[in-house]
Amino acid sequence: MTVTFTPEHLYMGIIIILAGLQIYQFRLIKKLEKECDDIWAQLGTLVGSVTKEIISIQKDIASKQDKK
Repeated sequence: MTVTFTPEHLYMGIIIILAGLQIYQFRLIKKLEKECDDIWAQLGTLVGSVTKEIISIQKDIASKQDKK
């Protein structure tokens, strides 16, 4: 049995490989977008916690200064 590759077969093979790579890269991009959104959510939580602590410390300082 003889297998012959024509230029059309070569082009189709290259197109299939490139389409596969594009799908793989698309999935990686979506994964990175999700990770980036998760990081922003964590950063928002961190900023909220730090802000709450700073406000409570400022209130403590203000109440101690009022007692003097």
